[in-house]
Amino acid sequence: MPDMFDTPTREIFWQVSHQWVFYSLAFVTSVVFLWGLLKSVRFIRRGTASSVPSIKKLGIGPTIKDILSHRSLVGEDTSRYWHLLLFYGFVLLFLVTCYLMLAHYGCEDLFTGAPYLFITLVADLAGAGLMLGVLVALIMSRQGTSSERERIRAKRGMLLLLGVVCLTGFFVEGLRIHIKGDTWQAWSPVGAAASRLFPSLPGSDGPRLFKVFWWLHALLALGLLAWIPRSPRLRHMLFLPFNRAMVPVEPRSPTPLVDPHSLRRSNPPPGSVRLGLETASDATHRQRLGLLACMECGRCERLCPAFQTGQSLTPRQYLRDLREYVGQCEQQGRPPGVEPVASATQAITPSSLWACRLCRACEELCPAGIEHVPQLVEIRRAEVLGHGRLPDEGAGALRNLARTGNPYGASPVERTSWIQDQRIPDHPSHDSGKALFLWTGCFQPGDEQKPRVLSCLVALLREFEVPFFIPQEPTSCCGDPARILGEEDLFQTIAGEQIQSIEASGAERVLVHCPHCYTVLKDVYPLLGARFSVIHTSEFFQGLIREKKLQSKGFPHTKSVVYHDPCFLGRYQEIVAPPRGILASLPGIELRDPPRSGKQAYCCGAGGGHFFMDLDLEERPSSQRLEEILSREPDTLAVSCGFCFSMFDDALRRLPDPPSLRVADWLELLMEATVGQKG
Repeated sequence: MPDMFDTPTREIFWQVSHQWVFYSLAFVTSVVFLWGLLKSVRFIRRGTASSVPSIKKLGIGPTIKDILSHRSLVGEDTSRYWHLLLFYGFVLLFLVTCYLMLAHYGCEDLFTGAPYLFITLVADLAGAGLMLGVLVALIMSRQGTSSERERIRAKRGMLLLLGVVCLTGFFVEGLRIHIKGDTWQAWSPVGAAASRLFPSLPGSDGPRLFKVFWWLHALLALGLLAWIPRSPRLRHMLFLPFNRAMVPVEPRSPTPLVDPHSLRRSNPPPGSVRLGLETASDATHRQRLGLLACMECGRCERLCPAFQTGQSLTPRQYLRDLREYVGQCEQQGRPPGVEPVASATQAITPSSLWACRLCRACEELCPAGIEHVPQLVEIRRAEVLGHGRLPDEGAGALRNLARTGNPYGASPVERTSWIQDQRIPDHPSHDSGKALFLWTGCFQPGDEQKPRVLSCLVALLREFEVPFFIPQEPTSCCGDPARILGEEDLFQTIAGEQIQSIEASGAERVLVHCPHCYTVLKDVYPLLGARFSVIHTSEFFQGLIREKKLQSKGFPHTKSVVYHDPCFLGRYQEIVAPPRGILASLPGIELRDPPRSGKQAYCCGAGGGHFFMDLDLEERPSSQRLEEILSREPDTLAVSCGFCFSMFDDALRRLPDPPSLRVADWLELLMEATVGQKG
């Protein structure tokens, strides 16, 4: 064996006898680890196959980049940086340990000379990074709220265990250097510094203390590895990469389809058909994988409008309750469908189920790529289709939709009168492939805002000689209220009629302004056979501006404008830049962003059917969002959604001393700056 004073190296198991004990414990650790991993894999495989059609997913390459850079945490607090330290420190130390075990088995050259110095330095720096990450994470954990005490306590416990493992490792290295000396200790700077912590140790006290720390370090490290598949704080490192690689990127958050019409014709026996997520046996492979990938970090709560306004829903707790429910059902050893709890709804509570706005803020911030929204929609679907249970106001909207084709219960007269007043053709006057099918959506009784915005749209299209038409159809709704409230049967009936109507008109392009309608027509209708393309108004007019076909006169006086991103446009469709680009191009407008904007904008609170259901118990999300917007001191609040307009208009009226803030759709501002007349 080379002399360590002549050649850089050291004895791997210095002062450690009975090396077979360590390798036996390592074998036991591997068995326990693999057994826990196997149980988790079996938990996933017991799920059902998803009925979501083939869609584009994130994939392996982008997932690896996400993990190596933690770029999904960009814009977050310091958690990105301390977690990077923990991640790289843990991975590098694990790889160094495997390397040492390989070198010990007859490959001494792997731990001699330059490789020894390199591995020693890497291990020392990785340990220092891991220790620094632990310290920063422990300090940051003090910022949690009182409602997070249980989560913070478990997090601190795991961090302390990592810290002790790391600290004992440095003590082992420091004692070795202190007792035996090392010419090459400069390549182990932290270990060399630790060696100065120990006083002169007489006789055999030094080696004895070294053995104690060595075995303590080995046992803690092996125990930590064995616990990974069972720990909610650690097992995400096994399942998160796979779950994130399967994140849908187009369309976002697709809900699995069910064909109620075929089921009705086949007349299956009760309980034999999966209508949604009702029991543990209904959870799909992907949904179960997501339950295990959750690290319970709580980021999903930061933008959740229900949680932030004191409602019972917390996305983190909902996932935990669902995971425990599915796990408890399987531990019973009962046949599929026979559960110890009545349903998934009872496990997460009905109030939590219906408090969700389906805004996808939780998904946007989730580093694991968990799809909260499709799961909740499936649970709603099981409740409504299987049992007819939903809030009374939501049930009223569905009855209106089934009876009149409008969730507000309005007759087609208002929409028909508006179309006639605007003298809009009901069929294309030119080549039907070039004319735009102008989608109007639903009219609310007595509402002045929507007809005004649509009139601005019509005026702009005529100003730039864009051919368009609106068929005289009695049903104006796309069916979105039925879908988000769980009435898939009604939704597909309406969607089928609308698809048939659009395609019968010969239109190849549909122009849509409402973000909710746009999402359904663009992402869901193609799953039901639609073959036309769907264009959002912001992208359409941005194209005209780029082609210099749209010249704006601007405003005589400067207007400070704050633009609010609708959830179904910013997060669902990632259409963030076009509305801003249009507003920024208008002379006289000073565009400002609210504190939270783009894909991380705060929800107005109307989504998930809440425009039809008033379930708020305390402060409303729209009031919170309005307070953020007012902090920018704007003259005008620009919106791109009728729901957002109504919510902010209501929130403004609720203020004891309302400011002189105008709430307007960006289409109104575009028309005023271009055509010159106020909408």
